[in-house]
Amino acid sequence: GETQQVTEGETQQDTATEEQLEEEFIPEDFYYDYNDHVSKPLIQGMPEDVLTLHSSLGYECQRRSNLVVMDTDTIMFIAGNIVQMVNLLSWQHHYLRSLSGGGIGALAVHPSHKFFAVGEKGSLPHICIYSYPDLKLYRLLREGTEQAYSHLDFSSVTSNGKLLASVGSSPDYMLTVWDWKQEKIVLRSKAFSQEIYRVTFSPDNEGQLTTSGTGHIRFWKMATTFTGLKLQGELGKFGRTELSDISAYVELPDGKVLSGSEWGNMLLWDGGFIKVEIAKKGKKSCHNGNIEAIYLDEGELITAGVDGLIRVWDFETIDNADITEDNSVFEMEPLAEIKVGSDVSLKSLTRSADVNTPHLWYAQDSNGAIWKIDIVVSHTRKAPERLITYHSGEITGLDTSPTKHLVASISANGSVRVHNCETSELICQSKFTGGGSSLLWAANTVDPAGQTLITGYADGVLRVLLLQHHLSSHDHRKTLSLSPARTGLAMSSSLSLGHVCKPHNSSLTCLAIDGQGQLLATGGADSTVFFLSVKDNYQPVGFISTPSAVTTLQWTPTAQLEKLKLLVCCEDGAMLEVVAPHKDLYDTSKTYLLEPLLFTCRHFSSVKDKIKKAKEEAARNAERERKRKQREARLKKKREKEGEDAVLSDEEEEEEEAPLEEEKQTTGISPVLTGFYHYPQPDNTFWLTMGGYDTGYIYQCTMDGATDDGALYEPEVAVPLPPLGGEGRQLTAVYISHKGQHLITGMDNGVIRIHPLAAGSTANAYYITESLQDCYWSVSVHDNDTGRVNRLVSTFDDQYVISVGADGNLFVFKFNSKLEPPALPAVPGSVGDKVTSPPEDVKDIEDPRAYSIEDAKQKAEHDRKMKLAEEKKQRVRIEVSGLRKHFLQVLLRNKQLPTHLRLSAGDFIMDPEMEEKLAEQTKEKVELVHKEMAWELEKNRIGLNKLQMKYKAVVEFERIVVWGMDKCNDFVSSYRAPAPSPEFLNMILQSSGITELLPSATTTAAGISVPGTSTISDITSPSGQPAALHTGINKKGSTRRLSKMEAKRLRREQRAKQWEAILKRKPDDKFEDPHDAELLRIARDNIGDYKLKSSKDYVVPEDQQVTTDRKRHELLLLRNKLFDYRRSYNKKLIALRDRKVQDITKIEQLLSKVRELQKHLPVDKRSALPAVPQLRPEEIPERRMEYTDDTLVKFKEEMVVKQEAEQRAKAGADDFGGFGGFGGAPTAPGGTEEENKDETVAKEQAIGSSTATTSISSMGIPPSDAHVSKLEAQLQKEQLIHMEYEQLQCLHEVTSLIDNFNKDLLHLRHYKYHQDVILKTAELRHITLFEELELLKEFEKRETTFITRYQNKMTERKELERKISELKKQVQRKEREVVHLMDEEKSLHNSFSEAVGEGNKFRDFLIVRVFRKKIKRAKKKPQEKEGVEDEENSSEEESDSDELSSSNDESDSAEGVDKIDDSVCPPGCDQELFDLACEMREKRMDVEELLVEEKKSLELLKRDVEGLRKKLKVMDSGVKSALNDLQAFQLEKLQKLNELDQVVVMKLHQILHYGPDGAPPTSLGACLVFPAPVWSRLQARIGELQHEKQAERKNYKELKLRHVKLVREKKGLMATVATLEEKCQEMMMLKFGRVVDLDQLENLTANKMAEELQRKIRQHEQSASKELTQLKVTFPAREQVNTTHDKQASVEQARDDLMSVTKQNTRRLNMMTDLLNTRKEMDAKLNLRQRKMEVSLQGQQEEEMMEQQRLQHLVGLQSEEIMALKDEIRTLSHKGGHILPPPHAPIAAAVSNEPHASLLH
Repeated sequence: GETQQVTEGETQQDTATEEQLEEEFIPEDFYYDYNDHVSKPLIQGMPEDVLTLHSSLGYECQRRSNLVVMDTDTIMFIAGNIVQMVNLLSWQHHYLRSLSGGGIGALAVHPSHKFFAVGEKGSLPHICIYSYPDLKLYRLLREGTEQAYSHLDFSSVTSNGKLLASVGSSPDYMLTVWDWKQEKIVLRSKAFSQEIYRVTFSPDNEGQLTTSGTGHIRFWKMATTFTGLKLQGELGKFGRTELSDISAYVELPDGKVLSGSEWGNMLLWDGGFIKVEIAKKGKKSCHNGNIEAIYLDEGELITAGVDGLIRVWDFETIDNADITEDNSVFEMEPLAEIKVGSDVSLKSLTRSADVNTPHLWYAQDSNGAIWKIDIVVSHTRKAPERLITYHSGEITGLDTSPTKHLVASISANGSVRVHNCETSELICQSKFTGGGSSLLWAANTVDPAGQTLITGYADGVLRVLLLQHHLSSHDHRKTLSLSPARTGLAMSSSLSLGHVCKPHNSSLTCLAIDGQGQLLATGGADSTVFFLSVKDNYQPVGFISTPSAVTTLQWTPTAQLEKLKLLVCCEDGAMLEVVAPHKDLYDTSKTYLLEPLLFTCRHFSSVKDKIKKAKEEAARNAERERKRKQREARLKKKREKEGEDAVLSDEEEEEEEAPLEEEKQTTGISPVLTGFYHYPQPDNTFWLTMGGYDTGYIYQCTMDGATDDGALYEPEVAVPLPPLGGEGRQLTAVYISHKGQHLITGMDNGVIRIHPLAAGSTANAYYITESLQDCYWSVSVHDNDTGRVNRLVSTFDDQYVISVGADGNLFVFKFNSKLEPPALPAVPGSVGDKVTSPPEDVKDIEDPRAYSIEDAKQKAEHDRKMKLAEEKKQRVRIEVSGLRKHFLQVLLRNKQLPTHLRLSAGDFIMDPEMEEKLAEQTKEKVELVHKEMAWELEKNRIGLNKLQMKYKAVVEFERIVVWGMDKCNDFVSSYRAPAPSPEFLNMILQSSGITELLPSATTTAAGISVPGTSTISDITSPSGQPAALHTGINKKGSTRRLSKMEAKRLRREQRAKQWEAILKRKPDDKFEDPHDAELLRIARDNIGDYKLKSSKDYVVPEDQQVTTDRKRHELLLLRNKLFDYRRSYNKKLIALRDRKVQDITKIEQLLSKVRELQKHLPVDKRSALPAVPQLRPEEIPERRMEYTDDTLVKFKEEMVVKQEAEQRAKAGADDFGGFGGFGGAPTAPGGTEEENKDETVAKEQAIGSSTATTSISSMGIPPSDAHVSKLEAQLQKEQLIHMEYEQLQCLHEVTSLIDNFNKDLLHLRHYKYHQDVILKTAELRHITLFEELELLKEFEKRETTFITRYQNKMTERKELERKISELKKQVQRKEREVVHLMDEEKSLHNSFSEAVGEGNKFRDFLIVRVFRKKIKRAKKKPQEKEGVEDEENSSEEESDSDELSSSNDESDSAEGVDKIDDSVCPPGCDQELFDLACEMREKRMDVEELLVEEKKSLELLKRDVEGLRKKLKVMDSGVKSALNDLQAFQLEKLQKLNELDQVVVMKLHQILHYGPDGAPPTSLGACLVFPAPVWSRLQARIGELQHEKQAERKNYKELKLRHVKLVREKKGLMATVATLEEKCQEMMMLKFGRVVDLDQLENLTANKMAEELQRKIRQHEQSASKELTQLKVTFPAREQVNTTHDKQASVEQARDDLMSVTKQNTRRLNMMTDLLNTRKEMDAKLNLRQRKMEVSLQGQQEEEMMEQQRLQHLVGLQSEEIMALKDEIRTLSHKGGHILPPPHAPIAAAVSNEPHASLLH
């Protein structure tokens, strides 16, 4: 029973659900009321319009996908709790507030741009669908996620966007597919367990979706299962690729997905796996950083990244990309690259909604801008345009002008912006290094004009900015405005730097200026408070240290205390009250730390537990009092009923209450968020707001009785605030309006709350009381998750309230206060809008590592101490240097002493043991240094190798300078040429085998040759004789008659072949000589109408078509040629240098030989020796990196000397060495270095002379003063002459070597000049080729499309030609078969006619009535169907037999009176001939049927051929169109190439364009550059053409005469032919009586059947004679008589047998005749039946046509009669007379069909 009830309940519920669904159908025109659903302020005790949104001046530029385009002029984005729309033309703003008030998570635009979706935040948020542009609330999608939507996407245009996909954020991450118009959920599933960035539908298949996010990408399908439609997701597997967050992806048409990655490469996904990773060539990342946007646009892929670059990639290359075994990353280069800006980080891209400009995109810049970008692969694209600028990131500081409705703000990216609150315009902006942290607009006491802003930054820098107004319109263009198109500002403004300093080492958190404008206090996160003197241009006063980071600073009101104090609040709950320091009381020469400075300090102690406990105690007391009263009432009633005893028992049974448990605070220290003084409150008191556990209250504190020990302090008063919206919520900003009437607070969830303050007894006195929680106005404006309210301020007159938050939004509210704005206080010295001039040359602090004020002071003090220490070291060094000089002098004097008086080196050692120890220590130190430097040595060695491999190994030739020898100052240098890279060489090899993409095509558009088809007349038929007769004729046994006829026939055939050959050789009337045609073609190509390349009808020849591969190959060849040129020249230079080395070696050898000779020559005979040439360092640069220990030691010595020189120059002393006493080497006593050098030269000369004398003596040549004989003197003289000659020869050879080398050097330098010209020209050509290659790359994709289209058309055309060729072959075969059947039919006629003979009286009957009779035969059908069809048709055949016989009778009667039955042999006719006629008729009918079928199939084939020919014509037009498009594209490409500028180097003599006065032209713009050889050739060609023209005229005259002669001869031959033809006809008339056909005559002359029978008889006779001969041989002669009778008897018997066989054969023929007659009758019946059907149909049609004609004729007659009657009436009306009857009665004649109808008239 229960089960049945449940089932019935379910059924009822299902029925109700169905009915409910039917009832809940939402019509198309249904709209919600936006005002009924929008979130409103939370109000208690205050009016509704306290704050109204005036403008939004911020932009959450770091939010994902926060920019959409609604129409051609409107963009939309999220700003906190509102959706902001900006019109880019009028710059008007529209705002839509969220319905939930919890924030907005995502935006999406419908493909039609008529709707947009807003995904909200909050508890079970909605998706709101708005219509556009009326902004009506169209649909509400509910319960799609728990907390917030992170992304939305409509389905594609192909599905009209009927579906919407949404994905939620934490905690559920729910993916939902909606039927949004009906507000129904189609499918839903949990997408992932981490944050999801995007969800999109596939543009080609709406059943596929893709989601991506943190560390994942997932592919979804809406699959139909047995349980219904389901979402099935496949998680992408990274495999060996590093896990990455996927921020952007795009679905490709073939189902693959291309995504970005964190490291900047693209990942191609296929089937849930990474198919390939894509990078730039050289394994460079596609983008530097994360890829934030990927889009597919018309065959191109667009990517945008955080690096600020937009790159365009080829889609086909990426789609077909694959990895290889050698490389796991596919490398490619982008088609184009667009750099948006210098400081740009792109977050998203959105295409323009204007269909006329699909190449325009809008970009979201996370650095605070919106860009308009032209993305097109072309050099003509427009530069990116920055439309709007905003703050980027968190806005940390805010303040308003004390005199105007201006507000200044600073953000975490360091930008400072000043806005006009009334007009919402950006006045000016500026940006500095470091993130902004605080801002203060100086009061009137500091700057009466109100133009000074003080800003603090995260690096601790303080900047004072001056707001300058400029009346000049020129300066106005320098400002960056929110609306650059507007010109509403009367004057432009700018921010200039007035002062800069760095008081802190970390973030500067807060700023405060005292009421008199004397001191500026800055608080920092480094736990310090710094004081600056404002009047002294912000000179530092000093600083104090605090217990922790400073959060709030505020000066005491000057009217309350005699001494000015500063309230300092810290993060750890510390509160300090510091007495204002005076600069003159503290010594800041060494440090700015102010000690001792009077201050008091306390630490906040939580009282929230006590407050909670007191509240709980009060609640318990109230509950206890309530229970007590209830108990007393109950006891009173009981006492009245039961008495006192019952009451006492109840009192004893009362339970005791449980004691209140004390809660222990488990939270940490609460930070102080804000601290401020409030004037009407008691003196020396201030208010605090706390974070952490103690939030929710405003605490009143005092410093009375406080000391500097930082004791704990519990506040006396805690004013509760209304609930802050949940656990953990806290106040982050507190502000009291200028009028003091309102307390404005901001919270970390983006809520702004306004509390009215209680009015006091005195005027303008308002107090903070516990009434705050009972009266307030609250609204959520910033983002509820990231929109912490950082600052709240109001303008000087409280007309506007401004808030900024961590979400980057800045909101301006109209503050509807009911009081009049206060008058501005008069400030002494105020000058209104006085323009403050900024100080000049203020240098900004850009280095974040710059010293702070205190660090700079400490550094200066440290430098001073170091300077003193260095001065002391210098004095010691001078003393040591003097001692060393004295010691060296002692050593020198010791050296000059005699040997026996000198001291040894060991005598100078004072302590040998100490010397040994020092040596050991030195050795140990050296080993230690070697060990310590081993790693550094290896590191430097590896680094050196890397540098050599990177910079030296890649250089093939260093720069080598070869100088001339001796006094020649000429030189020649090499080309510093890099070595060709392996990649370049591979590209050369690959491009050498390049094949062009263009197919072989004709050069003209109309030159498409369509192959012709051979006609039927062109197909040669086989031999005219039928095959049946050819098989039976034997030429050897043919008669003489046949032989003659055959010989005639062969002669005629041979003559026909000769005629055919002659006719083939006969030229056509349009025939052209091939030689002449070739000459004409050459003339057309070379002498014809030259089209300029700039003309529209110019056709680019195939060999001149330029492609990317050809141009790249040309560029590579040019670069290779440049390499070869430089290499060849450098080899010559190196050969010259090597020769110089060899020449130097020879010169050294020769000079050595001369020196040896000069040793034996007298001094007066010695020639001066030239200096040996030396190689300079630049001549051997390869030795630059070669070093030895000596080189290193020398280098070290040079460095030591250099350092010592620097130290001496620095210290101002030049007479001592460096530290350690290693000074310069002392000069030797006794003279200068030049004197010592002269002495050394003199000593060498003396030694040389003595050596020469000794050598001469050793050779046997006596000295000049020795006595020698005459012979010895003669020998000595000869020897001297010989040595002098050798000396001269050697010196001459040296001179010749030097001169020859210098000449070759000059020749090589001259050669280099020519090479420089060639190389420079080649480099210019290289630049041109590179520009052409870049241009061709832009055309490459379109060219590939055109070529592919042309190739496809040509392929289709070839396929059609192939089909036509096959069909032609089939047609030829069918035609041959038809001709063969026709010949066979003709042969049957001829053979039967010959068999009948000419004299047979039944000839006409047998041929016409029997053989040629057309009978209807039954169609032959398959055997398996014959029986069934016969049975079905038997009745029809019987019923039609009578009709058939009657029809035959009628046909016979129609033929004539003499009726002869053709079904039987007539009397007197040969039965064999009749049977032969019937048999031949059947053969004829078979042949005719086959002939009809073959003709039908031939006709079908011809129709197919004709249809394909028509298609071929259409295809030819398509090919022609494709070729025209390709040629037009080639022309366009050529014209673009021609637009590129090319450099042509020319000399003055090459310019022929001079003015009338012979002056050279001032401009060559109108000149034509023409090659000189071609110019000369054209001039020579003029004369050649004149001679050729005369020769051609002469040749033309000769040909004309020859043509006349040939025409005359042709006429004579034609007359001869006509005479012969006439003679032939006369002979035919004489012989035959008429003109006959000789071929037919030949066929009729011989009876082939008779000849065949005679041939058979002769064969039988020959065989009988052979048999008779054998019999004669077998039997002897004597038995011939005996066997003659037997032979005759056997012959008779054989004749009888022949007779009986003949009779039997006759009976069978009769039977066959009967069967044939029966078959003929059946065929006749069938034919009659078909004829009747045709006749009946034709009869009906004929009757209808006759009736129609009759009626038409009748109408014509009636109209004629009517016209006649009208004429007669007209005649009678004009004249009188009798009326005659009509001449005839057309109607009666027309109606009557009988012959005598005319007689009735």
